[in-house]
Amino acid sequence: MTHIEQQLENLASPGDRQKHLRGLAVLKQIGGENFGGPVSQLASFSEDLARFTIQYPYGDVLSRDGLDLRTRQILTAATLLAHGSAQSQLSFHLYGLLNAGGTRADVVDLLFISAGLLGFPTAINAVPIVRDILADRDETKNVAGAQTSPAVPDMPSDRFAVLDRIAPDFVNWREHTLGEEIFGAVHLEPRLAHLASAAMLAARGKVGASFDAHIVSALAAGATDSDIVEMVIQLSVYSGFPAALNAAGRARNVLAAPERPRVPRKESIPQKMMRSAS
Repeated sequence: MTHIEQQLENLASPGDRQKHLRGLAVLKQIGGENFGGPVSQLASFSEDLARFTIQYPYGDVLSRDGLDLRTRQILTAATLLAHGSAQSQLSFHLYGLLNAGGTRADVVDLLFISAGLLGFPTAINAVPIVRDILADRDETKNVAGAQTSPAVPDMPSDRFAVLDRIAPDFVNWREHTLGEEIFGAVHLEPRLAHLASAAMLAARGKVGASFDAHIVSALAAGATDSDIVEMVIQLSVYSGFPAALNAAGRARNVLAAPERPRVPRKESIPQKMMRSAS
């Protein structure tokens, strides 16, 4: 055991030792060889904050059984990308995604999704971090085949009717850009792509129709109610309780809808608009 590992283990009190050690184990799995450095530095400022960092994010949340660690790291990275100003944490958790079984394709896919949902400046700001991480990793595994691309989430037809009257070209642009150039380019499983999208939007405080649509699309792609709940719980760690509570309210309404979502048919948005108007 290294000096830092011993230092972090000694932060535990008798009453919370089991949770503390569980958190350290997850932190080590995510952080790799130098997992303890950031928290050790934090302990020099406040041992209580370092203890809380180990026990709540890692001992209570990331160690939960609801999602595998790769999925959790995808959601964490998605949330931190949405913040746009947490570069050191984003770097740590993108490394953590690779340590948890993620691939360089997973990392790049998150950039594509963030460009489509949050804007190109957000994605471009993260490019130097991603470039450094991928250059530092000699990952030789090839991405296993192209997977089914996630469908573009449906927005309510009345909203598209309004858009069609105001800016008809925008409807076609959205379908082409999100459907073909963004979501059509990613290799993430559709379930994960939509969960990550919902996490990005919630972290930005955009828990409206688009957030609902990604929840619906995640469910249609095989996500469970538990997956949605776990995503929201994880938001409390990386985006704070206000964001998590707002997302919980919206997600609760989606999950309580009388009709469960079905897998979307592959048709263009203008076609759906025309049918709904007829």
